[in-house]
Amino acid sequence: MIKKLEKEKEKPKYDIIGKKYEETKQKYYLILKSNEDLKSKNKEMKEKEILLQINISDLKNQNKEFREKNLLLVAGKEKIYEENLLLKKIPILVGLNNIGATCYMNATLQCLSNTDELTKYFFNKFKYDVNDNNKIMSNAYYNVIKNLWNRDNNNKSFSPNEFKEKLSIENPIFAGISANDSKDLINFLLERLHNELNNNKKENVS
Repeated sequence: MIKKLEKEKEKPKYDIIGKKYEETKQKYYLILKSNEDLKSKNKEMKEKEILLQINISDLKNQNKEFREKNLLLVAGKEKIYEENLLLKKIPILVGLNNIGATCYMNATLQCLSNTDELTKYFFNKFKYDVNDNNKIMSNAYYNVIKNLWNRDNNNKSFSPNEFKEKLSIENPIFAGISANDSKDLINFLLERLHNELNNNKKENVS
């Protein structure tokens, strides 16, 4: 009888342990399931990240191609503009301001700038020698025609102050703001350009 009572007392303990075991097993199952869900989501995230990286790479390549095409387009437009400019399909739209009685100088510069072969030379070749300090009048003249043929000049006129300053230093006859003879300026300027540009050719040969 005593043994029977003892068994009856022990029975609830086994039921509690069993119940806790079932609860623990259920929690463990839920944890495993959560881990599987996390692994699945992590895999999806990695796949999405890979796709995103591929899309970014594609966008970078497309952007690079676009930039290259844009550069080619700009270069093409500049080339067409220069060709048209040198073929005189685009007229000079920029004038020269008088610096005192310098009509003779402005007329000379406009005439020379419309001499095709001379202008072609300065735009196509001399532009690479602009840093040569020995070519004083050539640099001054190049600065003038650059401004004369500048399609972006919104002022429609240009003051050749630098050219006048260099001219006055190199040949005092043309100093000041008094009038002079265009023929004298053409003779002087052509001779100086001839000598400076010839010196450039000799330097390249040697």
